[in-house]
Amino acid sequence: MEAVPGYLSLHQSAESLTLKWTPNQLMNGTLGDSELEKSVYWDYALVVPFSQIVCIHCHQQKSGGTLVLVSQDGIQRPPLHFPQGGHLLSFLSCLENGLLPRGQLEPPLWTQQGKGKVFPKLRKRSSMRSMDVEEMGTGRATDYVFRIIYPGHRHEHNAGDMIEMQGFGPSLPAWHLEPLCNQGSSCLSCSTSSSPYATPSHCSCVPDRLPLRLLCESMKRQIVSRAFYGWLAYCRHLSTVRTHLSALVHHNIIPPARPPGASGGLTKDVWSKYQKDEKNYKELELLRQVYYGGVEHEIRKDVWPFLLGHYKFGMSKKEMEQVDTVVAARYQQVLAEWKACEVVVRQREREAHPATLTKFSSGSSIDSHVQRLVHRDSTISNDVFVSVDDLEPPRPPGPEDPRPEPEQGAGAGPTGTAMVEQQSVEFDSPDSGLPSSRNYSVASGIQSSIDEGQGLGFEEEDGSLEEGSDGPVPAAQVFSEPQDPSREKASRAGELEAGEELAAVCAAAYTIELLDTVALNLHRIDKDVQRCDRNYWYFTPPNLERLRDIMCSYVWEHLDVGYVQGMCDLLAPLLVILDNDQLAYSCFSHLMKRMSQNFPNGGAMDAHFANMRSLIQILDSELFELMHQNGDYTHFYFCYRWFLLDFKRELPYEDVFAVWEVIWAARHISSEHFVLFIALALVEAYREIIRDNNMDFTDIIKFFNERAEHHDAQEILRIARDLVHKVQMLIENK
Repeated sequence: MEAVPGYLSLHQSAESLTLKWTPNQLMNGTLGDSELEKSVYWDYALVVPFSQIVCIHCHQQKSGGTLVLVSQDGIQRPPLHFPQGGHLLSFLSCLENGLLPRGQLEPPLWTQQGKGKVFPKLRKRSSMRSMDVEEMGTGRATDYVFRIIYPGHRHEHNAGDMIEMQGFGPSLPAWHLEPLCNQGSSCLSCSTSSSPYATPSHCSCVPDRLPLRLLCESMKRQIVSRAFYGWLAYCRHLSTVRTHLSALVHHNIIPPARPPGASGGLTKDVWSKYQKDEKNYKELELLRQVYYGGVEHEIRKDVWPFLLGHYKFGMSKKEMEQVDTVVAARYQQVLAEWKACEVVVRQREREAHPATLTKFSSGSSIDSHVQRLVHRDSTISNDVFVSVDDLEPPRPPGPEDPRPEPEQGAGAGPTGTAMVEQQSVEFDSPDSGLPSSRNYSVASGIQSSIDEGQGLGFEEEDGSLEEGSDGPVPAAQVFSEPQDPSREKASRAGELEAGEELAAVCAAAYTIELLDTVALNLHRIDKDVQRCDRNYWYFTPPNLERLRDIMCSYVWEHLDVGYVQGMCDLLAPLLVILDNDQLAYSCFSHLMKRMSQNFPNGGAMDAHFANMRSLIQILDSELFELMHQNGDYTHFYFCYRWFLLDFKRELPYEDVFAVWEVIWAARHISSEHFVLFIALALVEAYREIIRDNNMDFTDIIKFFNERAEHHDAQEILRIARDLVHKVQMLIENK
């Protein structure tokens, strides 16, 4: 009969050691619900207490090994076949350990250095003679007989421990051996019947198989339970993905290869075809090409207004001209409004300057109103990045200046500006004890100036404002640096004159609250504009002035938010590419609809940090655990500047252009939160370095600061697109 494969195990209890063998069909549960078939295989199962076994025969062949158990009455159990490869020796080693400490094998297995347990080198019985001859050479015996003995143990109620082979010890009384022998004989009748696997109906070993059946059922339940809980954990993982990450990506996957060619980007030829056939050219196809390959530099000036929403895809040239006309008119109107207010602000600064110097020279302290104004401004600083090098310590007037010089024409402008600069140092000083990224807007502390009265000696009467409006000083005179006359254009002169006339008429309409807010924002804009990318070729003094005008115009329309350091960083690349004030103003306004939420007055930054945590926890759990262990910087605060400026300070200008246009296109192709995947791609690109160096929070901040403008932008974008696709596939559960 063909051997039946099965599962062999040793089970040790406090009193005995038991061998159990179960057919694989029962272990695997592949028999279905057929009770008859199950009963047949259950009849094959073996349960053999070693208390009934006195010796073991081991036969070794090339195909493997065979083990035969011999019970006390001399009857052999069905042979157990072991595959080749040392499995028989492993079983004997386990058996020897299980018999300890009461029993042992005789002869014992040998221990060989470097190999472990080995068969003993014994005498082999010759087939030709009845005497034993010593084995010659290096050959080994292929057949072994091991006895199971229990030296020194005599348990009165355990007959199995007292049985020894005849000739090696005294025999037990028949009445003592009878119950055990009867049990052994009745159980062994199964294997000595006409069929070695057929169990007679009167077999008494059936109760002994019940524990084995219960064991198999228990193991089966454990296997099924383990599979179930593994499946449940996977489902919970997918639930986490769907709950926390499904909103981060579009569920519709748009591949780069259908149709092919998207990796080449949006070229000049493709854009020309679109302009000739705007109605029939699909917007999604253009965005797909931008997402996978970027925009050719020559056509960025034409494409970016579409990506940012200034134009709509499919617009005719006439419709685009209408949009430009409306935007230009609006921009000129806003420009005139804030310039008129700026004239009044400069006038107030000039009037406040002599009074302040008089108080300094008289030795009196700054009045309470000035203290409150300075304190208010120092606590509402909304600078995100403060460079200590850009600040100069204030120099109060010495005693040799008892009184201020009389105000004379153009000299008043620089003097007033110098006073504002002195105040700004105190506003942004680290001595205030506040971080430079304090989450307050400029307008948050304005109301106090109304309740507490005027500061810096401003006159409350309308007459003083009217006096100042009779002879407004041109705006060019109030800049801290003299302006080159060649830069003044007729259009700008006209704007200034219009602003001065408007200021003269409307000076009384400006509230102190508004003037304080405008003055504070102008100071911050001037400071940031002067230090904005000074090493880049485009930002000459005339272009910096254009940058200031656009920035002031935007802030004038959003005084509730005010200017926050970093806004100039977002405007600068737009002005470089578009090189048109009105167009840059409109595109910047559209860009800030998304980016303004990242600034301290918005709530998007916390959401970015939480989403980054979920992303890396699911996509790279090993790196997440490393971050958690090394100081727990899974809050991802080191990504703050990345999200605030769309990686503008991490990349050179050419790479900023490429990354920004992909971010804008990704909103329609793959994800509205593509910046998260770029941030994660930056971390993943240096994953091995972070892991090998066991970086903590300080190390990773220092590392990325040193790597700024040295990243491979195209590789980062490729990794980011792959991460988006990975999340999309997880959500689809493919």
